[in-house]
Amino acid sequence: MHNTMTLLNRALLIAPIPTWTERLKLSRDAIANAKMRNTLSPVIAAGLAAELGEDPVQWAGFAALENAKSSPAKQAVLNKLNRVAKSVK
Repeated sequence: MHNTMTLLNRALLIAPIPTWTERLKLSRDAIANAKMRNTLSPVIAAGLAAELGEDPVQWAGFAALENAKSSPAKQAVLNKLNRVAKSVK
């Protein structure tokens, strides 16, 4: 299943947090705080995705859904997005 922490972990294999905060023009603690919350904002997710050559719109969508209140509708949309993401690769 896609989630923004997998995206962040891939980014961190390439460069440390300070490099990403500089590249994405974020505050010094933005990524560290997101890591503690275990989810990225749609803006950070889209920025990282674009830098990694992935679809920023798709990752912004995943981030928005991760930050949404839990519901059956949310889970259904996440399942559909994951199926689409798998078929595109």
